[in-house]
Amino acid sequence: MTRTFVFARGIRKNAITFFILLLAFITSMCAVEVNINDRTRVSYTADNQGNSTLLPTLSALSGERYEPVIDLLLDGVTATRASLVLHQATPASCRQALAFALHCWWTNSTEKLDNKIWLTTQTILPQGLISVRSTSSILRHQPGLQPIAETILKPWLGGDAGISLLPVEGLWTASLDEAGHRRLIELLSLLERPQATASSFVPDPDVVDMRRMMREPIYATSWSSLMTTLSQSCDVSVAMSPHLCLRVFPKNNISLARLSLGEIAATCAVFNIRVFWQHGVLCLGEADYHPDDADREHPAQRRHLAMIPIGHLVSGPVDGELIVTALRQKVAPRWWEQPGAAIYYLASARALLIGADIPTQQVLLEALNALDRVGLELGIGTLGAGNLP
Repeated sequence: MTRTFVFARGIRKNAITFFILLLAFITSMCAVEVNINDRTRVSYTADNQGNSTLLPTLSALSGERYEPVIDLLLDGVTATRASLVLHQATPASCRQALAFALHCWWTNSTEKLDNKIWLTTQTILPQGLISVRSTSSILRHQPGLQPIAETILKPWLGGDAGISLLPVEGLWTASLDEAGHRRLIELLSLLERPQATASSFVPDPDVVDMRRMMREPIYATSWSSLMTTLSQSCDVSVAMSPHLCLRVFPKNNISLARLSLGEIAATCAVFNIRVFWQHGVLCLGEADYHPDDADREHPAQRRHLAMIPIGHLVSGPVDGELIVTALRQKVAPRWWEQPGAAIYYLASARALLIGADIPTQQVLLEALNALDRVGLELGIGTLGAGNLP
């Protein structure tokens, strides 16, 4: 739906909004094409644009205030440049494209009614207002739960934040911001009532139909023309890794026949370009860009807790720890290096406590299902090898 400014009821509000958008366009220091079709979709082209201009301009257009954390500012992010094209982009697409082009993570603000999107490279999340709260639980005489909680809540334990447990009384005292307190309550509730639970896979609402054909073939003589022609021909948003932008463009240029969107990745691989589709954005990275790094939402923010019973697979705690070790080493090994990622065997519940994003949880469930079919002794040796029945 095209947004129009109607000078009737609410004339002042619409007029002010119009002039803010106009000012953002005029003050842009680079050649930028801007078009807003409604409140949630933005079209915007920034070709190697300075971030000092890109961030405030995109904030004004999208309605979300993009704010680098202090560490990113000290690293000079505003003095660098980024390349992206937004085509009818939703808010999720805007965040993904911007964070990919800056090679950082994005995360929501913890403050209520704050429309701020933090940009960060830190494992610790930006903190809101810290408060101290005490929570009682039925988890008594279990001192080993504190290190588990500290690992799972690590992204919320920066600065003056912290948690402590009186194991005899089962009393937890936490100095956390609002998001941290919610995560602690979520964890304690799951530990007190260890019922089987896992996150369902929800399709990305911005997913692109890979069967759709490009409008026309592409011939690019620079990174800039590759980015813009891909967006125009595919009708999608495009973001380019800053490391790819620094690479010398192929001497023989880049030519792509009219393909389906699903065939673009294989064709670009010939030119040592790695292609990822994330939240409706065509992300272009260097050849060694890891797929696990393509989603630029902060890992702690997209992580969910799960409790998966494995009592039928184990005869004791040793078997449980063996399964945990095998899953860490062979199933999504890079995920376990992410902030807030965790996998523990809880002997009292005979279950796995897992902190992972939804795709990783799905892979773990498939691996455990395979172990269930072939048995622990046979399955543990072939886990992650791709040859389990």
